[in-house]
Amino acid sequence: MKFNKIKLYYYTLRDLKLSQFFFFLKFFFIKYKFFEEKHTDIKKFCKKKKKINFIEDVNDYKKIIFHKKFSNLKKFERQNNDLQKFNLFYLNHILNKNLSIKKKQANIKKFYEYSLINRNSIAWHPYPTSLRLMNLIKFKYVYNINSKFIDNFIYSHFSHLKKNLEYNLGANHLLTNVIALNKFFTICLHKTKKIKEEEEKYRNELDEILNYQFNLNFHYENSPKYHLFLIKLILDLEILKKVVGKKNDKKNIMLIKYGITFINNISHPDNILPFFNDTNKNHLNLKEVKKSFKDNFGNLEKIKIKNFIFPVIYNKKFKLITKCSEPNPKYNPGHTNGDNLSFELSILNKRILTGRGISTYENNNDRKNQRSSSNHNTIEIDNLSANEVWKSFRVARKSKILNLKISNNSINAQCLGYFSGSNFSTHKRKWILNNKSLEIIDNVKNKDFKIHFNFSPETKVKYIKKFNYYSIKNGNVDAKISFESRKHSLKEINYYEDFENIKKSFCIEIISKDNCKTLINLI
Repeated sequence: MKFNKIKLYYYTLRDLKLSQFFFFLKFFFIKYKFFEEKHTDIKKFCKKKKKINFIEDVNDYKKIIFHKKFSNLKKFERQNNDLQKFNLFYLNHILNKNLSIKKKQANIKKFYEYSLINRNSIAWHPYPTSLRLMNLIKFKYVYNINSKFIDNFIYSHFSHLKKNLEYNLGANHLLTNVIALNKFFTICLHKTKKIKEEEEKYRNELDEILNYQFNLNFHYENSPKYHLFLIKLILDLEILKKVVGKKNDKKNIMLIKYGITFINNISHPDNILPFFNDTNKNHLNLKEVKKSFKDNFGNLEKIKIKNFIFPVIYNKKFKLITKCSEPNPKYNPGHTNGDNLSFELSILNKRILTGRGISTYENNNDRKNQRSSSNHNTIEIDNLSANEVWKSFRVARKSKILNLKISNNSINAQCLGYFSGSNFSTHKRKWILNNKSLEIIDNVKNKDFKIHFNFSPETKVKYIKKFNYYSIKNGNVDAKISFESRKHSLKEINYYEDFENIKKSFCIEIISKDNCKTLINLI
């Protein structure tokens, strides 16, 4: 058991960057989550010049009004998990239109006073600090707040954040940190020489990170939820520039266009994102993001996107969304699941087959199961997932995708993974889409394997023993699923819609050897 744990650490640590080791050690010995009050030496902030149209950031936890928790912050921080604390300390609720400005200002003041007493609170972790800084800036401009206290508190966030950038993690955390700093520089009117130098430094760093992390038009962590969220942060930055009369970055505008087009192409017809890599329904409203872009920068032109990450094929009746990507980035694949060669399917605009979603980021059995291959529409071999996922955000040995071929009506790929000892297995899968049917062909040489077909909660599934198939009904959808294997079962499962709501749904499990052909067709 101890030897296995050593191997997990070895395969996890070997993919880290050398710089990450340095920053991990730095933050281990230096307590970076430490608030220090600062007063701004910037005499003036830009005044609002144009109508502002930001997206209301209150989607977390299905728009629960977190301001109610401000009655006892110390108790809340003591009793809740890190994700819940992060969500509270984003201060998203200060942009909620249903809450009075007076109440919002009172809660900002209460949080400030709490920070003076609890300066090492998780609230001052760089990630919630970044999102709170951006929310405070939006709060100032949305409600045209002229307050020395708010300005000083914004400056305190900036001062704290620039000392604690998450170079130890990189990925979406570091990008969020740097976007937040760039938003601060955007609202500065009178700048010291030092501020000007820092502005240029972090503007160049943002350009470098964006070029690297979005080099295939999709954020390189391959998580639909986080891609959409990061696109929205970049969009908000460009809107802020427009509001204060500064020049927009043409490269960023193009990145946003491509990013929105990509996520739109891989979404279900109802605009829900596919549940790959830690995505559930707790994501931004895609329609709102598209509308925000249109209101500020005009219509989205039709752009052709090359998509080798989540290949999509569709016709008038079916939309098939597949996942044909490896864990990425290798040095921090924290949101990676075991969903290689998984897929989701909409029929007649109804979501029929989806992932089961996620409900937690805590290091527990729920998190382990939700990251596994069984939580997605793919296979398990010897009860192993494609990737060696462990703990909350770690991956040891990582799978590879080979021989990806995409045509108008088919997708074909191989996954090398399912690690056991020094061995691995290869899963070959092919999807063939016809006018009224989808055929799925799975091949694992000389191995028993288990296939999972997870259905959305709205879909009713029933086994028709006489004809040996399962009927599928959802609204106007009347279809059936059949397969070659005789070993199959229908199970009730948990469907993790978001971080709070768990629904019941169905899963068909098929046990096969070497090959299995599955057919889904309309009746």
